[in-house]
Amino acid sequence: MFPIKIFDLPSLMAGKLHAIFFRGYDKGRDRYDLAWYLSKSIEPNQLLLKNAILQTQKDATLAQTQWKILLKDKVQHADFGKIRQDVKQFLMHPEEIVLLSQEHFMQLIG
Repeated sequence: MFPIKIFDLPSLMAGKLHAIFFRGYDKGRDRYDLAWYLSKSIEPNQLLLKNAILQTQKDATLAQTQWKILLKDKVQHADFGKIRQDVKQFLMHPEEIVLLSQEHFMQLIG
């Protein structure tokens, strides 16, 4: 009866990566969602990521060639204590909190 716009998983992942790269703080939900995308071996929609980055900064070369490098840097500098604290209230399975660690993210990124 009415149109609904939907995005595929690679496009949603691109949006999530953009948020992680350019949001001024770490949001636990972003990290939790990203872990899910990475665990499913989803690759981000490169065009969408590039266009989102271009809206934020002039150089979008990292979208296609360096997003994993930038993501690793973000993971290495993240405060996972704060991230776990931010997301723990939303977990249906509290034991999943152990997945929000630097080591786990580095494994997922590869």
